[in-house]
Amino acid sequence: MKFFAALTLIFLSSFSSSQTNEFAQIGTKWWYEYSYFSLSGYKTLEAIGDTLIEGKICRIIAPTIFAKDLSNPEAVLDTLYLSNLYIYSDARVVYNYTLGSFYTLYDFNALVGESWLVGGVSSDEMCDSTGEVRVDSFSNISINGFDLKQIYTSSNPSYYWNFGTRPVRERMGSMNYLFPTPEDCLLDFYDGGPLRCYYDPEFGYYTVDSLISCDFLLELTEAPINTDVQIWPNPFSNNINISISTIHPNILITIYDAHGELILQQYLKALQSSINGNSLPKGLYVVKLSSDFIHKTFKLIKL
Repeated sequence: MKFFAALTLIFLSSFSSSQTNEFAQIGTKWWYEYSYFSLSGYKTLEAIGDTLIEGKICRIIAPTIFAKDLSNPEAVLDTLYLSNLYIYSDARVVYNYTLGSFYTLYDFNALVGESWLVGGVSSDEMCDSTGEVRVDSFSNISINGFDLKQIYTSSNPSYYWNFGTRPVRERMGSMNYLFPTPEDCLLDFYDGGPLRCYYDPEFGYYTVDSLISCDFLLELTEAPINTDVQIWPNPFSNNINISISTIHPNILITIYDAHGELILQQYLKALQSSINGNSLPKGLYVVKLSSDFIHKTFKLIKL
């Protein structure tokens, strides 16, 4: 009987440990969308090992960008290896090393109404600061047989950095981007998001959109026709004006906010168009024009 009880305890212990949601175990990999002006591709983050920082054993996160210049039909795939990032987790709280110290990245113990400070670093250092992230609600979701807590957050408007409106999930982190992104500040050249795919050795693969592969690259079916595009004013406060030199069939204009949320999508049918931006909140917007013949990306600021 004692042997059976001990065997049962070992089995239950093994089952319990198999269901833990360890964050960023070695081999974990994230794939994110990547777009910057005419560059298009994807960005990966991969947990590749450990290092010691201020007495903490931290996981090394290696970021890499894979992108092509869609304005050049002969462009080849560029690979950009970025500086390593560092995180560690303890008791369902994830920390990252930034701005010279450790900040809470995610707190999966936080209750509705509770908050924490996140730190953010931009490439030009103009927006290096912190942001207050507040828990608005949470729920559970089952993926690949794992029960994951997901929390929805908002930010204090007086702070730069946050996770947007997409959920933050155990194991995966923010569905917007693993690290916080800036509000009312130009996006970093190296920022990615939103999430395409996630993998870790215990959990397996998770794909946000089954129609898009993790390493999908947009390809031009034909060489782009030389089309001049002007969008003004920038910054804007009311209307956004769009002028194109040549009208092509099915030119789609898409506008996203700074968190990657879709704001507007419609087809252009004239050389001169105007979009009413009166109701848009102040902040940064990404405007994309795309068809079989044209791929243009602009960043506008609403004052």
